[in-house]
Amino acid sequence: GRLQQISFHKEGMKHYMVLPCTQYVERNYITILFQYHSVPGMVPFELRECNDTQTLYYHLQCRTTLKMVLDHHSIDTVQLKNMILSMIQLFEIVDEYLLDINQIIWKVECIFIDVDTGKLQFCYTPDENEEQGTIQHFLMELIQYFDKKEENLFLLLKLYHLVTEEDFNVEDIRKYRREYLDNLQNEDCLQFVLDNGYIEENNAVIQDEEPMEGRTDSLSIWISVVKILFVIAIVVNFRR
Repeated sequence: GRLQQISFHKEGMKHYMVLPCTQYVERNYITILFQYHSVPGMVPFELRECNDTQTLYYHLQCRTTLKMVLDHHSIDTVQLKNMILSMIQLFEIVDEYLLDINQIIWKVECIFIDVDTGKLQFCYTPDENEEQGTIQHFLMELIQYFDKKEENLFLLLKLYHLVTEEDFNVEDIRKYRREYLDNLQNEDCLQFVLDNGYIEENNAVIQDEEPMEGRTDSLSIWISVVKILFVIAIVVNFRR
């Protein structure tokens, strides 16, 4: 299968996960966005072409896959909470950037983790393929790795039941997020995490690059510019 053809390359100081395309991928808003703009919680990629063959090169910040950790280490409570927060944030980011949640590669060998915090990074693919899995199957697989006595396992189960609902949407995810975070004891930590953070063992918060609210204006401008450039490129090619 396609995922069995995954390889890992190093170019200078950069590390890549390399994934061959199964069908022709047009250069569009998606490929430009991920090559030139940092999308929070997702691994940037670039589309390369050589001898009529297209390949996706994912530039890795974290090189540890979730599968490696699940197979060889136990996940503690803090890591589990941050894994869940990563998934919740992913839904919000997909909605904000006009992406499709079904084009995430939902395979543990293609999801990367910061081992110290449990924060996840996901790979988005413009080459949609049934092998990439679904969030429902991913959550079910994840649940199998945890001890049934884990006190926070119910959070995964509640998230699984939510995403299996036919009409669930990002507002449902946000409601789940608020209900989940209300369980945190530290009110200052709670407010900061609500604003877009992750927790450590001492209830300190790891902040993302920029708060969600602060990205809205710049993101709208960026999307508009990318779309305009894409249209101009099409017009120029047509006139040629």
